[in-house]
Amino acid sequence: AMQASSSSTTPSTCLEGLKGVVKAQGRIISMFYHSPSFHAPMTTIWVASFGGALHAPVTTFFYLKLGASEIDIGWLAFVSTFGSLILAPVYGWLLDRRSAYAAVCLSCLMCSSGCLIRGFAWSLQSLFVASVVLGLGAGSLWTTVLSYVSRGSPKKMRSAVVSGYLLQVTSLRIIGKSLYPAWNYLVRDGLGIEDELLRYRVHMGVCTVFCFFGFFKLIRAGRHSFEVPVAPVVTGDLEGDNTASEKKTTKLPQRRGGSDGDGVGGDDDDENAVELSLLSSGRRSDSEEERTVPEQQQQQQQSPQRSSS
Repeated sequence: AMQASSSSTTPSTCLEGLKGVVKAQGRIISMFYHSPSFHAPMTTIWVASFGGALHAPVTTFFYLKLGASEIDIGWLAFVSTFGSLILAPVYGWLLDRRSAYAAVCLSCLMCSSGCLIRGFAWSLQSLFVASVVLGLGAGSLWTTVLSYVSRGSPKKMRSAVVSGYLLQVTSLRIIGKSLYPAWNYLVRDGLGIEDELLRYRVHMGVCTVFCFFGFFKLIRAGRHSFEVPVAPVVTGDLEGDNTASEKKTTKLPQRRGGSDGDGVGGDDDDENAVELSLLSSGRRSDSEEERTVPEQQQQQQQSPQRSSS
């Protein structure tokens, strides 16, 4: 049995599996980008993940340059983490009961404001203020958007969507950190900024630019964009179906949370409603066929009688 399993796993099989994974991830990125309900929040996550990673290697040195000690840096991390716990239930309540748009915009605004305060920080006290504001937004931005896109995706695609989301965020963070040497060279030698503190502020300010870009992207998209059903996507490869003839184009029903919430579907009730409508149409067609059969028999019986008469 071990020999059979080892023989079945060949390089060509692994290559085909890798191609399938890459193709599926490409379709997930395409769905995120082309769906009006996902485009703005996912763009925010993409730019925030990349911008935050671009300055990550210098963040500790920036704290030390402002007079923070190792203990102070630990307390800054604690304050930021504790701040994320405070508003996490609020974001969850907004996402489920009121408005996903409000939850994403609020967390993105707090994250952008915290980055701005931290970039202009002049003392240890201002760093603590920035950590509190950052914790109230940045700690929940990624989880809020992940909850929104996973809830709005087709039920059979949710596991692939979550894995694709995490893969994209991790990849952008790796790319951002790897580009720090080139970015630092551009700031120091290209722009001629030799002062360390000023150069650190430029690095920290890049995150602010990316975060506010995402925030204004959300504002421009508007709340109505969160109410648009997900654009049609081909779900064959994502569901493990490699047969081109069996691929289906799916359009999600709209979902509203609470009294005036927004968001997109994926609920069992919506799926059951679609199934019931299909079943009812099928029963309707069956009943129509059953009614046409007796009518045809009557016509066949009447035609000989007419000919004989």
